[in-house]
Amino acid sequence: MSLRLVMVAVVAGLALVGPAHAFQDSDVLDYEVRLPLSQTSPIFSHPTEAEARAMLPGLDRFQQSEGANWRVLQWNPALGTPSTVGGPPIALMGPGASEEVLRASVEAFVARNADVLKVDPRHLLISDIVDLGEEKQYVIFNQVVNGLEVVGGRVDIGLWQGKVVLIGSDVYPDVDMRAIPGISAESAGDFAHTGIPYSAEDGLVGDPRLVIMPIATDEGFDYHLAWQLYLQTHAPENVWLCYVDAHDGGLLARQSQTEYFQITGTVQGKVEPNTQGDPYQDLPLEDLRVRASGTYTGYTNDDGEYVIEVPNNTVYSVEARLYGSYCNTINYDGPEAIITQNGQPGSPVNFMFDDTNSHPAERDVYYHVQVVHDWVKGIDPTFTGMDYVMGAQVNITTGTCNAFWNGSSINFYKEGGGCNNIGRISDVVYHEYGHGITQKMYSPSPPPTGSGMGEGFSDVVSMTIHNDGELAENFNVGGGALRTGENLRQYPGVECGGEVHCLGEILMGAMWKTRKNFNQKYGDEAAGPLYDADHIAALKTKQTNMPNYLTRLLMANDTDGDLANGTTDWYEICDAFAMHNLICPALTNYVTVTSTPIDDQPQESGDYAITAVAISVGPGSIDPNSVEIYYTTDPVGSLATTWQTVPMTATGQPNEYAAAIPNQGCGKHVRYYVRAQKFTGEFGTAPHLAPYRAVYEFMTGATDLALDDDLEGDEGWTLGWTGDTATQGMWEHADPTGKNSATYGDTQPEDDHTASGTLCFVTDARGGAWSSYDVDGGKTSVVSPAFDWSDRTGVAAISFYAFYFDYTPTDDSLRCSVSNDDGATWTDLLKINGMELNAWNHYKVYVENDRVPFSSQMRFRFQMEDIGSQTTCAEAAIDDIVIKVNNCLAADVAEGSLPLRFAVDQNRPNPFNPLTTIRFALPKSDRVEVSIFDAAGRKVRTLIDGGRPAGHHSVVWDGRDDASHSVGSGVYYYTVKAGDEESSRKMMLLK
Repeated sequence: MSLRLVMVAVVAGLALVGPAHAFQDSDVLDYEVRLPLSQTSPIFSHPTEAEARAMLPGLDRFQQSEGANWRVLQWNPALGTPSTVGGPPIALMGPGASEEVLRASVEAFVARNADVLKVDPRHLLISDIVDLGEEKQYVIFNQVVNGLEVVGGRVDIGLWQGKVVLIGSDVYPDVDMRAIPGISAESAGDFAHTGIPYSAEDGLVGDPRLVIMPIATDEGFDYHLAWQLYLQTHAPENVWLCYVDAHDGGLLARQSQTEYFQITGTVQGKVEPNTQGDPYQDLPLEDLRVRASGTYTGYTNDDGEYVIEVPNNTVYSVEARLYGSYCNTINYDGPEAIITQNGQPGSPVNFMFDDTNSHPAERDVYYHVQVVHDWVKGIDPTFTGMDYVMGAQVNITTGTCNAFWNGSSINFYKEGGGCNNIGRISDVVYHEYGHGITQKMYSPSPPPTGSGMGEGFSDVVSMTIHNDGELAENFNVGGGALRTGENLRQYPGVECGGEVHCLGEILMGAMWKTRKNFNQKYGDEAAGPLYDADHIAALKTKQTNMPNYLTRLLMANDTDGDLANGTTDWYEICDAFAMHNLICPALTNYVTVTSTPIDDQPQESGDYAITAVAISVGPGSIDPNSVEIYYTTDPVGSLATTWQTVPMTATGQPNEYAAAIPNQGCGKHVRYYVRAQKFTGEFGTAPHLAPYRAVYEFMTGATDLALDDDLEGDEGWTLGWTGDTATQGMWEHADPTGKNSATYGDTQPEDDHTASGTLCFVTDARGGAWSSYDVDGGKTSVVSPAFDWSDRTGVAAISFYAFYFDYTPTDDSLRCSVSNDDGATWTDLLKINGMELNAWNHYKVYVENDRVPFSSQMRFRFQMEDIGSQTTCAEAAIDDIVIKVNNCLAADVAEGSLPLRFAVDQNRPNPFNPLTTIRFALPKSDRVEVSIFDAAGRKVRTLIDGGRPAGHHSVVWDGRDDASHSVGSGVYYYTVKAGDEESSRKMMLLK
């Protein structure tokens, strides 16, 4: 049988057919011939300085010449090369240099540092210069020997402002091969087809080329002169990237290139926003083509509006179909969605795609293709790889439960086989389109397939757009996500057996946890653009293994060209990736701050003393003027928290500093942290990553003990509450029976926490297998007796010990909540989830009267909830509960009480329009001046200028100046002066 060479016409703008990757495992994988895992997912080491010098003799010369303080961040033991080397920026050329200067400068840099890169410069050729934005560029050299590209052999150079900030070498050693094939490209196509059912329509796509293909062995690498070609088959329908030995026809590798998912809208359409079964929403379908008389054309804008220019004021036949600038939906199992109406200039012609003229899958896919296209263009407007009319086929009946990207189009199966209609699931649409993004970003190089990175990247697209770690939750008729970003799969994924979706879970899990950390740090809206920009910049560096992608992600996140001192979001990224055994290089330039937190402060006078130790690691020293306490008494959850500062001074002990937070009187919830910074800018906090990850906190003033319950008796708790839905694993007051897994440790404690006790609250106390009798099907609650705090004000605290375990965590959680209406409504105080704790841990949380007004019907609740269908085991236990509440008299915290010191509160509300109240306290009678200033320091208004008695005072500013004219939006400052005391605060007027 001779396989004919077929040159397939590709959609305009496509230079190379890329991978076609299925959303789920399929029989396509049975035909793959995979490269060794050690080649697609190499293990890197992180050598010490001494180890690096021993392995890389050229490092010493490089450090002495131009790479001072540079170090090997990642070492490739298989190749014996430094995969990532970084350090302080090395001047190379001026910013904004021409491409010609850039090429010459980088080539010269590589040539003079060939020893540290372990390369022969004659065997390198620049294949790509990528502009990453923000004055960052990335240069990729391919390894080329005797005119033949060595597949996977490369050298990377990262630049910032014309300076070298990162280099890396993954070149193969001892390569020497001539381009003298023993078989033709056509014969190679026959060999590539071995083992796949033959169809007369099968053929090669594009032009085969000769390359040098390394294959990992136990002894090192074997090198093969190989034909690299793309083979299109029809049974199964797929495109394959193949490497065939050009001497003997041996099939070295065959990798599936099919990838699945995508859809979006036009004029207007009834669209399911996320998945099949969602209520229809009338949404504009953008970039959709509308034609008049088949000749005159217009395209809809973001609001679904179109304009068509026609030569005459007459009646035209106006046509709209689900076809646009970036998507053409094709209904495999029915008529095309098309609407035709008569219209003429001056009279609107409106279109609505609904069930009478189109299938929901057509509308959904078109709409969601536009969503994801806008998403990637919003991140990188210069990216044009997906700017073509992409085919989007829906309701395919030749199979079920899948979707695929075939190199130029996305395709979705009809409902059946226990699955919903795949085109009606937006996550799948985004995923398949994501394969196209990856292919175009990597072009002309093949995208990463065998490593699972391509699947991981596509999952990241879906999770990022939805800001949701659950992927394709309505894929199956019974519901349940197919994959979750909360997975804890470990790199290199040996247990996956090379299956790419499984391997992809490693990267998607790390990226989802990174996204969650960004959300926590910046808020959901602000986090998205920052996270997206870093991911796309790293993607454009075309990495083929996950450790290298991680370091390039850090490079994208860096702002000073030196990874040794971390990056803007180093811990947010590295903490997330470490959960999947992807380890960041060790920092060598940072600040550590430690401080022993203080407990609740009952005294009515005297400040709150705090000490801290601040240590500089690496170059530079601590700026002693930078060591400060940041504290606030704003209620938890305030729209804008105002942090006040107290400078700390050296105590004379090594690296130790001390200061005190001023006494806040009775009934305050104080949150605080300590921050120290080097002269060179690096800083640290105690607790780590304060204030958004953690802060120290305490309550002020005398307290009463409302409850001290070791759960050995009955103090009036209620097992079960309105709204509970769990079907098993409900709370019990019992002596727990231990359960243990050889892999995960204790999943239920054998003993309660009380030293001399036996009883606690536990979610089904029975023992058995480690995953038996856990919480399933929803919520289970245990609720405290009611407390009458109608005469209380200030703050209350609840402390307790909890045991928590969650295997394959999703959104399952243990929550501590408070109610002030006898349990009708609840406010969450603490949520524990997404981790395996496997031990008793202590927790303490506070609730302020300002946040949840105290009443005669106060209750606390512990609620364990099983949400994710993938959860194998979710267990919890609670013990040793202590509840305290301020016993402050109303006068102690009311404005009528005598203040202990001069104080000025933050104005409320803030921001405001147009009224805001400024409050201040005087410990004695004094002359007071309250003034308003604009951002330039000009006085705008004098609110008070005269004597005031001791006590609490307030004054309202109405947003007007001294001439009674309204002032504009912006930042203003108010200053309160009383005798020798003075305090200023910032506020914002928004109109």
